Amino acid sequence: MNDSCLIKSYLTKRYQRVMISRIYLGFISYSSWSINKKGVHQGSILGPLLFLYCINDVPKIFSNNVKSVLFADDTSFIVSDRNYGE
Repeated sequence: MNDSCLIKSYLTKRYQRVMISRIYLGFISYSSWSINKKGVHQGSILGPLLFLYCINDVPKIFSNNVKSVLFADDTSFIVSDRNYGE
């Protein structure tokens, strides 16, 4: 199996559901299962790596006054202006 088949099998045919709980009331409810067609699965080992792979080139589309910080599943952009306050 090549790398692209491995990643495709990792990202396809994944299902999810939502759990709502009120422990103090003894109430737990689940939604029905539905297929997850987009995104990387939370809590996975490959999740942060695949996220960085997908957004790695995002900083290249901004000008010099925008600094990007990419880490795991979080992205921040720091915008500065030399003429601020003038």
